[in-house]
Amino acid sequence: MPIVPFATPDFHLVIQRLPRESERDWQRTLNRIEAFGRAIVTRLSDGSAGLRWEPREAAA
Repeated sequence: MPIVPFATPDFHLVIQRLPRESERDWQRTLNRIEAFGRAIVTRLSDGSAGLRWEPREAAA
């Protein structure tokens, strides 16, 4: 029987700026998520942001 490497799941989420939230506050929020949220933030062309994290790393 072949040995299959352990796959670690990851999670994805897309978030958007609130209608009355300033661009400055939105960027500050994304920067905080990157710095302290243990997630990778990808800024998307429509102004939203994609988040990706691995549960095992986030729990550390």
